[in-house]
Amino acid sequence: MKKKKKINRFLLRRIIAIVAVLLIILAFRRFCYWIWSQQEIKQTRLLLDNEMIGLSNPIMIEDSVVYVSEEDVKTIFDDTIYYNRGDKELITTYNKHVAVLHLNETQMIVNDSIVQMQGNLKEIDSKVYLPISDLGIVYDLEIEYATTTNLVIANSITKAKKQAMLLKNSHIKKSKWPFALTIETLKRGDFVFVLEENGRYQKVRTSLGKIGYIKIRKTSDVEILREDLLEEIDQINYLEGYSEIRNYDEKPDLVADQENVVIIDDFVLEKEAKIKSQVDVHSENYQPYVQWTEMNEIGMIANLKSETSIAETLATYEQRNKVINEIYQKLMEKQYKGICIEFEKIDDVNNFYRLLIEMTPKLKESGLKVVVKLNQQMDKEKVKSIVDFSFETNKG
Repeated sequence: MKKKKKINRFLLRRIIAIVAVLLIILAFRRFCYWIWSQQEIKQTRLLLDNEMIGLSNPIMIEDSVVYVSEEDVKTIFDDTIYYNRGDKELITTYNKHVAVLHLNETQMIVNDSIVQMQGNLKEIDSKVYLPISDLGIVYDLEIEYATTTNLVIANSITKAKKQAMLLKNSHIKKSKWPFALTIETLKRGDFVFVLEENGRYQKVRTSLGKIGYIKIRKTSDVEILREDLLEEIDQINYLEGYSEIRNYDEKPDLVADQENVVIIDDFVLEKEAKIKSQVDVHSENYQPYVQWTEMNEIGMIANLKSETSIAETLATYEQRNKVINEIYQKLMEKQYKGICIEFEKIDDVNNFYRLLIEMTPKLKESGLKVVVKLNQQMDKEKVKSIVDFSFETNKG
């Protein structure tokens, strides 16, 4: 009997020792995590669409405004961003937006509208920095700064957003493992953003930007704040060879599930950035041709050619913007679907690229297409990445 008691006491001591060791390990692990998290928040980080983004330059916070370097903006948002050091002017484009900022000025121009900023374009440590807090309207982002975690949280407004409320005080865990680290403790009534559901767990993000797991039974039903706004990319079938059609009974080579377009007008870029239309809308052939396109559900576009020097006419943003606005006005007046750019000679290909980069978002905002006829002077892949459609040779 005494021997059995000794064995029981021995086993109890062993169990207590094992439990104590486990508690010490868990406490030590939590302490190490706390030390690591304290080190981590010393430098401002960027959480973009729930992914931590590596940056080449530090994020700056001044007067509650978040600044990101031009170099990092180029990597993350706009690989065609352009800074003119002579004019101290920066041009950035994204989706349907064109923004122009000037060094140390608190106003920017977005699609020809003046927008007041909290911050300004500035130089920090000889590097150009953008007030990213003010550029949410350009890059289609919701941006906030969590001071507690020293984290910039940015989310695309085109992606789904879901939330749920905690039904009881809960721990947000680093993983779904039962003994996983607690990364944040929340109270009943707090909200979390739901990233995904997996079995009995939800992957969530807290208001501080911490991402972890919680059991589904601890949260309310998911509330959808925003659906995915996936943009449909229309494929374009450019009907080359129908511009001079005279037999209006002819059936064109239409492609189903694509936007079929044909040139009906000629625009010419002249000196002083002026656009001239060469088609007389009152001619005897114009209206029958318009009726032919409408009957066959073909979009009408204009062809743009150049009779002047690209190096001189498109050298500055003001010149290019004047050309873009003139084209835009003529397209809207005549209810054309877009523009086909066909420049035979380009004496400054960089100015030409800037025209495409700045034109495409402006026209895209109104559902207009930009088509380019390629030549040997152009970087085909670069042009293709900018515009809606490009082509090289006749289809026939």
